[in-house]
Amino acid sequence: MKKKIFITTLLLAAALSVCACGKSSDEKEPKKESSSKTETQSKDTGSKDTENKKSYESLAKLYEDLEKNVEFEQTFEAPEEYVENAFGITSDMYEDSVIYIADSELSACTVAILKTTDKDNMETLIELLKTYKTSKEDELEDYLPEQYDLVKDSKVVTKGEYVYLVISDKASEITKFIEAAL
Repeated sequence: MKKKIFITTLLLAAALSVCACGKSSDEKEPKKESSSKTETQSKDTGSKDTENKKSYESLAKLYEDLEKNVEFEQTFEAPEEYVENAFGITSDMYEDSVIYIADSELSACTVAILKTTDKDNMETLIELLKTYKTSKEDELEDYLPEQYDLVKDSKVVTKGEYVYLVISDKASEITKFIEAAL
């Protein structure tokens, strides 16, 4: 009997910890936009909405606004050592970046946005982000099928001198925000 109560308590605690990782629901959530499932997409740098586009002094500021405007899983900034090991990306490959990953091992949530230093680095960054995506797919395929599907449906996108990867159940909202900001 004590064993059943103990197991039930552990399961309840685990369920609560998973639920506690989200943000509050009183934050704004933009309308969903359908996304294609192509591996790499290139976006036109000349947007018709440039009058409405907010200019960001850094990608860190962009990410701050993203978190305020789109409700998605809680993330933390990936340490430089992790970025080098998991992504293969070094600081000489980009001018500015934000790379945030899920704070739970049960989530594949990743938002990586990089401003490249040149065309050669753009190609390298695209390939490294694709490699990271493939690695995540391999890691999650038999372990967490729902997270695997999110990774599989994600894409590496380029826009001008920027390249980004969004893995999230809110990928279309996050991508829409990033597209409007870049």
